[in-house]
Amino acid sequence: IGHVVPLSEAPVLLKSLWERFSLMWPQAFDLMTEPESYLLGNGLGGIGVPQAYGQDVRLSNAADNIFVYMFVIFGPLSLLYLCYPAWRVLRSQESGDITIWCTGLLIICYGYGVTTNMLEQSFFCVLLGMVFGWSFADQQSPRKV
Repeated sequence: IGHVVPLSEAPVLLKSLWERFSLMWPQAFDLMTEPESYLLGNGLGGIGVPQAYGQDVRLSNAADNIFVYMFVIFGPLSLLYLCYPAWRVLRSQESGDITIWCTGLLIICYGYGVTTNMLEQSFFCVLLGMVFGWSFADQQSPRKV
């Protein structure tokens, strides 16, 4: 997208997002230098804050999108990690507060995750972890509240 409309021609309100499209996200995919990286990802520490301590500083990336962040770390398997909780929430036979809360948390995490890396922020990591825990739990067993 950033190559179709240059950053200089982007609307003022969209300049930050345009910079992500044209600079930050393509640089994140450039971190995947080995052919197997596109299948397995770079692994933990392959993007984001850990790069400031272990890799060449010029390669450091803000990893400001949860989807790009997960793809660089886990490769295509990240799609499963990100889609499975949403799939479980949508297919849930339960109707109650927990389903409503999980749906709301996923909307917040996925929506906010377009512009920030939440997995390096403890608050959002805990919220997303709660939804993941619920999605992997046995939905048929009675719950104690």
